[in-house]
Amino acid sequence: IRATFFVLGNALAFDISETGGSSAKRMVSEGHLLGNHTYSHKFSPAQPMDWVVEDMIKSHHLITESTGISPSIYRPPQGAWNAKLTQKLRENNTLKDYIYPIMWSKDFGGTHAFDDPKIVEKIRNQVTHFFEKNRNTGGRIVLLHDPWIYSVLVTAELIRQAPQYGFKFGTPDNLVQYWQENLECHRKSPLKCYFSYRLRQKGKQIYR
Repeated sequence: IRATFFVLGNALAFDISETGGSSAKRMVSEGHLLGNHTYSHKFSPAQPMDWVVEDMIKSHHLITESTGISPSIYRPPQGAWNAKLTQKLRENNTLKDYIYPIMWSKDFGGTHAFDDPKIVEKIRNQVTHFFEKNRNTGGRIVLLHDPWIYSVLVTAELIRQAPQYGFKFGTPDNLVQYWQENLECHRKSPLKCYFSYRLRQKGKQIYR
């Protein structure tokens, strides 16, 4: 199963100093998709736009230099973004291929107390509810965080239950490809273009 890792530049810098960047290199070697999650993880709309762009560039270069992969997808910290920031990225030579921020459909959290004897049962019920709610839709994007063990337990349960509901796993890069091919349409009416695409989707996928 391929996953999508939105990499924090400062976390990658620490990994490089400690292990030579082994975690990021492993992600690439196992075929996972890497995205940019900024370098500093600061609330983007509260910062000057030029600062946000430089923070994104710093992370972009670090990911590219350490893995050989040049990311073209990004997720803003806390999902906080606006159209002006997107346009600012498009005007930058380094970041111009970052077409659209990748948000999420479901955040399973990860701060639950592990002394809860029913934690496994609660996770199982949460995942079941997610699949039941989305059984007739596709393109669901699940958000999980490290370094919480909770995320590992949720992932295992997602993998276990997915076949029962006819879901398969994928990555958001096919959505990015669609946005790239329909950039002008998205500039005029992004929501209309996106939902038009969703209606034409075949099969069901979870994008992690």
